[in-house]
Amino acid sequence: MSNPTTRSAHSSGSLSTTAPVLIKFFLHIDKKEQKRRFLKLEDNPATRWKVTKTDWMHHDHYRKWLYAVEEMLLKTDSGFAPWTIVERTDRRFAT
Repeated sequence: MSNPTTRSAHSSGSLSTTAPVLIKFFLHIDKKEQKRRFLKLEDNPATRWKVTKTDWMHHDHYRKWLYAVEEMLLKTDSGFAPWTIVERTDRRFAT
């Protein structure tokens, strides 16, 4: 007869042998590049709507956001699901 504990133990064992692969990427751009992209978007009437006052507010507090991101990366990085940080400042490496 099967009970919840037995089913749970069986399921956990199955997961440990058939665990999915988790790949995490963080796409990073520096403050200078972020500003350049915002200004380029604002310069085009078709894309101007994509940049909001909130975006500029976050840009003004870039260091605080960067610190928060670094804390998040440290706290959520693990051996089975590590973060891969991708530098997106140089468009040659952004493809």
